[in-house]
Amino acid sequence: MTAVSILIAMATLGAEPAPLPSAYEPAWSKWIASEYDGIAEWRAPDGVRVDVLTDNHAWEVEWIGPKVYEAVGQAIYYKASTQKHGGVILLMGRKPAEQEIVWYLRALVMCREAGLALKTVNVKKVQ
Repeated sequence: MTAVSILIAMATLGAEPAPLPSAYEPAWSKWIASEYDGIAEWRAPDGVRVDVLTDNHAWEVEWIGPKVYEAVGQAIYYKASTQKHGGVILLMGRKPAEQEIVWYLRALVMCREAGLALKTVNVKKVQ
């Protein structure tokens, strides 16, 4: 084995494989946590469960759709309870693009007003 092969093997050793697009949100939270060098399903002292906690952010992970309103509320609570920046990560790629863009824009307005970060993960493109 060459030195380059060993380095590549070491770099991919800890990499979490992406879940299937049909996977539930907790599987995606775990994968996102590994990508962001964070902790999945972190429990705050008050018992609340933060989907992904990183050094700087407490993230709520949710499928794009009507639950974006709840996701923003959760992220606001995470922000207050962790004293970190709050944020929402929307999982996309299961609904028609026209529907997803409407929900994304709604989430963008709410996150901007609440001082939250907003990111997306297209589950069909990380495979």
